[in-house]
Amino acid sequence: MRNHNMLFPQHHRPCSPAVQFLVFLMVAVIVIAGFIAFIFYLINPHPPNFTIKSVSVSPFSISNAQITAAWHILFSLTNPSSKARITCQHVKIFAYYRKTLLSSSTLPSLHFAENFHGSFSANISASSVLIDNNVANAIVMDWKQGVVQFNFKVRARIVFEYFTLMKKRRRITVTCENVKIMFNTTGGSMLNGLKNCKIDL
Repeated sequence: MRNHNMLFPQHHRPCSPAVQFLVFLMVAVIVIAGFIAFIFYLINPHPPNFTIKSVSVSPFSISNAQITAAWHILFSLTNPSSKARITCQHVKIFAYYRKTLLSSSTLPSLHFAENFHGSFSANISASSVLIDNNVANAIVMDWKQGVVQFNFKVRARIVFEYFTLMKKRRRITVTCENVKIMFNTTGGSMLNGLKNCKIDL
């Protein structure tokens, strides 16, 4: 006599309401987080505004196409965002005469809260830096007339931080051109008050 194994359909016990609610909650959190991340991706961060408040130059000398100088620059910065904190990392500042680089320096990281408005300083020094003869002669001619124009540039990686965990990173270049320095027997200082800078983000 042949034995037959009889198969009966298996019945699965439905999940408890607590488990169902937990699953629903997890899915809802994932969907909301994804939506927030998408909106955040579309946000175009507002770059800070840079202005030069003052520049002093001392010492300053040129001899045998070698320049020795120290620029002391006071920047004004405004963070226009009420939602994002700003951190500037790997900050480098450059001093130029026209398009000729004279010197550069590195600054520590800068941190600015929401709606920040304040100042920070930067120093650039050049010690017997060799430059092109034509450039040296042009600087000397301007210097003898009492006013020399310099260009300053700031490059950094900028981090916009929203809600502590959400961050956007960009590269920023700040260009401050044709900053007029009036010289006397002891050094030089900036003319014409504030100087606005161009921002490339």
